[in-house]
Amino acid sequence: MSLEKTENTEKTGAVVTVTPLRLLGDQSDWVDCPFCRRRVETRVEKKPSRMTYIAGTALCLTTFLGTFVPCWYKWYYNVDHHCANCDRIVAHREYNKKEVEVLGTLEHEKEVSQYPAAP
Repeated sequence: MSLEKTENTEKTGAVVTVTPLRLLGDQSDWVDCPFCRRRVETRVEKKPSRMTYIAGTALCLTTFLGTFVPCWYKWYYNVDHHCANCDRIVAHREYNKKEVEVLGTLEHEKEVSQYPAAP
């Protein structure tokens, strides 16, 4: 894919890049949403996994106050990346996996943004 200038270059002439969905981590990042076809910064939502509740139950057996520690410190949380424009989940990562599950149809290895920024 060439880095030619398109309507999505900034007014300064710089090419705008985005992070491929398969490379998203625990923090929000700029992506091309495969659903609404806009360049947006993702909204990250961290949710407790089943393992979070198992750890809380195990700590409950030793001390009652320890029950809440896994939720307070976000142990074993799953990560969802939402599109800030259409609010659909574009990527999901389980707490115990390194690879990200990409949702939606994507062109492989897309690096340069093809869409205008969301309003």
